[in-house]
Amino acid sequence: MSKQTGAAIGAHAFPIIGPAGVVAVRQLVAAAVLLPVARPPFHRMTRHQWWPTLLLAAVFATMNLTLYTAIDRIGLSLAVTLEFLGPLAVALAGSRTRMDVLIAAGAAIGVWVLIQPGPTSDWLGFALALVAAACWASYIVLNRLLGSRLPGLQAPAAATSVSALAYLPV
Repeated sequence: MSKQTGAAIGAHAFPIIGPAGVVAVRQLVAAAVLLPVARPPFHRMTRHQWWPTLLLAAVFATMNLTLYTAIDRIGLSLAVTLEFLGPLAVALAGSRTRMDVLIAAGAAIGVWVLIQPGPTSDWLGFALALVAAACWASYIVLNRLLGSRLPGLQAPAAATSVSALAYLPV
């Protein structure tokens, strides 16, 4: 919910600073909030902790940039609907029943109806939203892995901080 709220608020800043600028501000604010609370031990982190932190930071950066660029091209509701296919795929991958597969198929048909592909469709916007979906799925898997290696909020705080550093030039 907060992810979509942030996207809705951030979309209002597109005319001023563009999608990349909104992502930069979002990452900086997230780091400013999480770092003092979680205080990840950067100087004591091992390679075992750093590699998923760096991957998660790349996922944060890519997920937000592709989502906000998709929102700029195809609108908030459609971009967020397509992005939600990522968590749906993770849930489906962990599913064990036929009913879950049928429900997922119904959701896929619903998304197809929503995008109503045609000659004037913004295929790049659709593709960007689907990249954001893949990133959200990766975020779920990586956050679970990194959460087992760093306690509490240290994992997202560390990854958000690395992502924010990457966006400083923006």
